[in-house]
Amino acid sequence: MGDAAIATAEALRLWQITTRRVSEGPSQEKNSLADASGCDKNATLNRVSAGLFDVRVTLPVVAYENINDGFREMRFEARRVRVIVPKICVDQICQRLAEIAPLRLAESWDNVGLLVGDRGLGVSRVMTCLTVTPAVVQEAVDEDVDLLIAHHPLPFKPLSRLTTDTIAGAMLLRLVESRVAVYSAHTAFDSAASGINQLWADRLGVVETQALIPPEPSSQDAVDLLGSGRYGKFEQPVALDGLAVSAANVVGATQVRRVGAADQVIRRVAFACGSGGSFLAAAKRNGCDALVTGEATFHTCLEAEALRVGLVLLGHYWSERFAMEWLAQQLSESLAELTIWPSRLESDPIQIVAC
Repeated sequence: MGDAAIATAEALRLWQITTRRVSEGPSQEKNSLADASGCDKNATLNRVSAGLFDVRVTLPVVAYENINDGFREMRFEARRVRVIVPKICVDQICQRLAEIAPLRLAESWDNVGLLVGDRGLGVSRVMTCLTVTPAVVQEAVDEDVDLLIAHHPLPFKPLSRLTTDTIAGAMLLRLVESRVAVYSAHTAFDSAASGINQLWADRLGVVETQALIPPEPSSQDAVDLLGSGRYGKFEQPVALDGLAVSAANVVGATQVRRVGAADQVIRRVAFACGSGGSFLAAAKRNGCDALVTGEATFHTCLEAEALRVGLVLLGHYWSERFAMEWLAQQLSESLAELTIWPSRLESDPIQIVAC
């Protein structure tokens, strides 16, 4: 299909979206776009630049106006629409993401890859986020996003039904209706060679990094797997308080908590982004003096105190969100023809109250 044909098809799609809810009236639920088949013959195209068109499509649009309990048919015409013809499809971006975070690195319980959408659709606007929320969905729709790259999968667990009765169902239906594809690498990105835990080690100047939990020797393709979490050593020891402040500063966190003495000496440190309390035993086993993570349960904190392993707790959001900003930058550099940005509306839902 040539650029002109693609531009026409895209104009028809945009017109369908903008007029989808025009028709109203009892027992007269018609699609407001009366008949798109063959209407591209009525389109006039003006090439503005390579891949950019002004398209004017005249289409019969049926709506109804209530006049004394009667209905009068009205007709509208489409106005000119400016269309950018995408040169990259969803699947090509999925392949690029799989190079950064190979999906084989994901935990067996995880749900990763392209979760919503058509691999063949063109993409011109991409947004990254940590979590798909109603605010993020609204931003994606308002900003005409074609692909939403979320760290946390949506859906995560199998769905027995898809309705607006649940928040997840309502978000998924809106994304599908607006033709927004959704991709997640989740634990594959956590464990990747340039993934979140390695980014933590790099930003804090940790050297000689290794997997905190190596892959199972008997697992399939174990030789290609990197294992979960990271740990390494500082070239010069730091105090636990200093580590906590540095960790907060490198990701712009507004607050941080710790478990352990402020002056505890940290020579070897472990990283487990998100809810990483379950990595405490592995950190101890590998001789780590501290574990940097997002959150841990109260009883895990007590265990860490007893084991004399310091904990740096940044909050789930701050321990991972920075990596989605990094990912947007990486994709922007390698896919310069696309508009890519991290969500501007996403924020940490946990707020600190001064007492």
